[in-house]
Amino acid sequence: MKTAPCGGLPRTTDANKIRTYEPGEQITVHWHETVVHAGYFRVAFSSDGVTFPADPGATPPPVGGPVLAVVPKVNGTEAYSADVTLPDTECASCAIQVIQYMNGRAAPYYYECGDIVLTSSAPAPGAGGSGGSSGGGAS
Repeated sequence: MKTAPCGGLPRTTDANKIRTYEPGEQITVHWHETVVHAGYFRVAFSSDGVTFPADPGATPPPVGGPVLAVVPKVNGTEAYSADVTLPDTECASCAIQVIQYMNGRAAPYYYECGDIVLTSSAPAPGAGGSGGSSGGGAS
């Protein structure tokens, strides 16, 4: 999970695991921290599933554009989530990335991505479609 941009693990090719949403839809992204580190998490969007904003530094980046959320670390918390609004444009191979920035580490990042599709023909949220929460993982 230390290899940019998506942790170095193979991306899914299983269409049943790729979430589909409406452009501009609000979703909740969930992830777990398994090894406690001081720092923060950044949630970002890529319209091509590959190109993400530059890795952040010790100062959390502002929210806006492809940066959908910044979530501070909370001592004693392992389960995190962020409500984000997806961009208002269609894309067939987009992704959401969660980065964990760890203060004081030589290699300060963990990466995880979730592949998504944004289409105006997506089922309405809560209508039994493939919308809902996108998974991500950070250690």
